Amino acid sequence: MATFKEEAIVLRAYDLGEADRILVLLTSGSGIVRAVAKGIRRTKSKFGGRLEPFNRVKVVLHRGRNLHTVTQVEVIDPHPRIREDYRRYLFGEAVLETVEKGLEEGQVIPRLYPALCVTLKAMEEGPPLPLAAAFMLKFCALVGYRPCLERCLHCGGSPAGERLAIDLEEGGFICADCLSSDANRGRINHLPARVVSRAERLLKQELRQTTEEEEVDLECLALAVDFTERFLGRRLRGARIALGNASKGTEAGTR
Repeated sequence: MATFKEEAIVLRAYDLGEADRILVLLTSGSGIVRAVAKGIRRTKSKFGGRLEPFNRVKVVLHRGRNLHTVTQVEVIDPHPRIREDYRRYLFGEAVLETVEKGLEEGQVIPRLYPALCVTLKAMEEGPPLPLAAAFMLKFCALVGYRPCLERCLHCGGSPAGERLAIDLEEGGFICADCLSSDANRGRINHLPARVVSRAERLLKQELRQTTEEEEVDLECLALAVDFTERFLGRRLRGARIALGNASKGTEAGTR
């Protein structure tokens, strides 16, 4: 078919030429799609502000060899409260970046699109930091790199002690006995047990039920970013900016 319809979330938009814009979309049925919105930067563009990042939309796309072309668009939810709050915006950007950098074009991951929809909706009212951490951990799980945090990766033993060794290379917890027998394996982070426990709860919990636990959420987000970057083999610039901003806020609050 020359044209097709999709529901999508706009992940990123960047300028092309004098009037056009290239869009990166996560669609409900076709995974990551790249498309051009022609004339969108002109004052009288028929698209207006309907194709901005965070917008959940219905689009009609004309198939192209390298880029599809947007011919129609209808906004379902623009998520205005994310745009209006700088902190929510930063964490929202981290979530969108994770999806964009984590998938190849056309790669379809079951349950990812609804998970992103739920995350963005929840982020308008709920705590953005743990929601970002939860989404990134769930993203890793959905694409095949679920962090193993309840049992030792090697012997299956349960976590014990106040600090736990997390192997980012292999993707999970390693007990003291297994760690001592192969201390140089992978990249090891030593984290408080309560942070690891919190990350495991976020993995299992429904996104809509995410609440805030201020004393551990910042470290939990750092763990989620480390896991995701290690898996993707790419630096998540937006996630690092959000993490740095949250760290500064925490430091200011303790003075």
